[in-house]
Amino acid sequence: MGYIGSHGVQALKRYKYSGVDHSYLAKYVLQPFWSRFVNFFPLWMPPNMITLTGFMFLVTSTVLGYEKDLKVIREAEIREEMLDREASLRRARAEASLSDGISWGMGEDAIEEVEDDGPDVEGNTSHKFVSNGWRWLKIIKILHS
Repeated sequence: MGYIGSHGVQALKRYKYSGVDHSYLAKYVLQPFWSRFVNFFPLWMPPNMITLTGFMFLVTSTVLGYEKDLKVIREAEIREEMLDREASLRRARAEASLSDGISWGMGEDAIEEVEDDGPDVEGNTSHKFVSNGWRWLKIIKILHS
């Protein structure tokens, strides 16, 4: 019969595995756990299937943990991009406040109106904001035509 003789085949038929662990951990922790855990699975289920089921729980837990980490990383990147944009706007505003007499890309086509800086008869200065808004609309119309 190949590599194993007839005497070896008879010995294999009589062989029974008997692993013994005499440690305190096995005696007081692991043996009670295994004894209770066996009752959760049917006897027809092979041990490898139980191991595979436990492995699938570990894989699922790991994937879900990484998904949460990726979500946190994405949110941090978005937050960083928003902070960069805000910093860029602050720098642009600071530079704009420091620079006087710049045409801001309008060149010679900009319409300049004389502003009335003094208050009107009733002391209301809100008309300046309205006139500035109308001026920008006029400039935009000129640039688009």
